[in-house]
Amino acid sequence: MYRGTKNFLYILIAVAGLISGKAFGAISSALHVILVADDVQMDRLGGSKVWGRACKTLGKSLSQRTGPWGFGIMTSYDCQVVKAAPSAFKDWTLIVTATAERIKLELYFAEIAKPVATTGFKPADKPLEIMAKPKFTSCLSLELLEQLPAISRLGKVVNKGDKSQITIKNQSTYENLLPPPVELLIYTLDYDAPAKLWRVHVVSSAKRTDSPTDKQISWMLDRPIPNGVGPLWFHDASGRNMHEIMHEEVIQSTHDQMLAKSLAAVVSSSVKAQFAGGFLGMRYGRSITTGQLVNRVGQLSVLAELRGSPINGLRLYYDLWPEVSDTAQLDAVKFGASRAVLGWSFGLTLGGPFDRMDFVPKLGRWSILLDYNVKNQSGLIQTVQFKTTGALSAGLEIGLEKDIGPLMLRLWLADDVGSNPLLRTLSTRVDDLRAGADLWIKGVSVNPLGKSTNLTFLLFGLYENLSLRKKIAGDSGEVAIDALNLQIAIVGGGLALTW
Repeated sequence: MYRGTKNFLYILIAVAGLISGKAFGAISSALHVILVADDVQMDRLGGSKVWGRACKTLGKSLSQRTGPWGFGIMTSYDCQVVKAAPSAFKDWTLIVTATAERIKLELYFAEIAKPVATTGFKPADKPLEIMAKPKFTSCLSLELLEQLPAISRLGKVVNKGDKSQITIKNQSTYENLLPPPVELLIYTLDYDAPAKLWRVHVVSSAKRTDSPTDKQISWMLDRPIPNGVGPLWFHDASGRNMHEIMHEEVIQSTHDQMLAKSLAAVVSSSVKAQFAGGFLGMRYGRSITTGQLVNRVGQLSVLAELRGSPINGLRLYYDLWPEVSDTAQLDAVKFGASRAVLGWSFGLTLGGPFDRMDFVPKLGRWSILLDYNVKNQSGLIQTVQFKTTGALSAGLEIGLEKDIGPLMLRLWLADDVGSNPLLRTLSTRVDDLRAGADLWIKGVSVNPLGKSTNLTFLLFGLYENLSLRKKIAGDSGEVAIDALNLQIAIVGGGLALTW
């Protein structure tokens, strides 16, 4: 008796009570892969198209020569979806069921009521996506195969002098997969229906010759196989299902690692799918508002946004309103301002008319000057100055984006509030409520940074309501101004580099 053979035979015989009325030759037959799910469950699992890919991967990983390490026993497979699990089975049937706690795979044989092999894992959202990946499905299939009376059918044996060798084309170069068996038992297998036992006749054993390579795995037989003996099957000489705990750990850890990579890939592909992974640009606009002073206002802006690693979400803006003045005696006669803003975007992928929504909390620094002429109680014209320097601001911007080929449309709404409490006598509280639309148009490709970069044209329009608040005392009576609102509509354009 070969080393390990005795325990192995006892395990095989113990399996016999599970499978009745069939010769083992029937093991190399059709596999029916059935997902039990209603329409709601199917949507939660990932959809019918994803199931088609997952089923194909499962079937292939259990088939001869295409399973983990080149193992496998099935010759064909088909895929089905049913709303209730079948009560009777034909040939080999793999039932896949899903709950929030576990995805369960149960392999049945013919009319046997109990599964002959099981595996599963704790799922995340849309688990069929990961089940469609061979790297993960190979882990599931290897555990299923190790619970069967044979892990694979023996293929061609190559004679080298007085030695014989089995060589299998390596189908699984995955570092996470448990290694192939060091020693195999090779045997014929027949089913004794009256006794309900598998009759095993061991014809040889084989030891792995070296570590698995990317191309093949080899085992050297301890003795030649007699002519005319077959069909032959083999299994790990250490026994059936001897690595159950290790398989469970490998399956779950592989699932979690692939899920993390999948999420990272989703983020990365989302960034790539966007109009740009980042941009640096400058734009200028002029007021289209009619009215004293406001019709002279212009705005120069420098903008930078990063939408990819390593600092995805960073927003930097600098706006300058060059100082303008008016010779009128009353109302607004001078205005100028600047602001620097640092923000961080938190994005959300949408369906429907818009592709994305982002929320951008912001911190900024303002300087503003507005001279406003009023008559005091004595009838004299008095200049009331609204001024603040280095005012700190906080705000929030909400944006909606739509990509249309080489165009990106962005609609946004923002509010910033700021003041400088250290300048008590001159302090002006600024409340800036604004809304706008930006249109980005990709132009020619340039490569100043050694990467794919486009010169992009910018068109924009915005409406800005600057609310300035303070209380000022005059020489001959009090002039009380609770608020001044400066309302400006600006349109313009610019250029940017996008990548």
